[in-house]
Amino acid sequence: MYWIAVIVRIGVQLWFAMRVIEDIRFPWNDPVRLPMVDDPLGGVVNHAPDAAWLVAMQDRARMAEARRTAEDDELDPVDDSAAGSADDPSADTAAIVR
Repeated sequence: MYWIAVIVRIGVQLWFAMRVIEDIRFPWNDPVRLPMVDDPLGGVVNHAPDAAWLVAMQDRARMAEARRTAEDDELDPVDDSAAGSADDPSADTAAIVR
């Protein structure tokens, strides 16, 4: 009987933890936030702007992602705009070398 209680308790705790993680990952499915309020218990700070340091971190992350995307575009070995006609094999070689 003891081991059954232990297994049931662990199962319930795992289920509860999975529900919490699901609410964190998908807050729009959270029944408490269903009216789409920012912070249900926030009162006057509901829909308040984020802290300046948080906005700065998000901006830095966006800039880094944009920079990374631009670098990936620069490293593209095949430039489709430089390809010539099918009659000119040197244009294909130039596009590959470039």
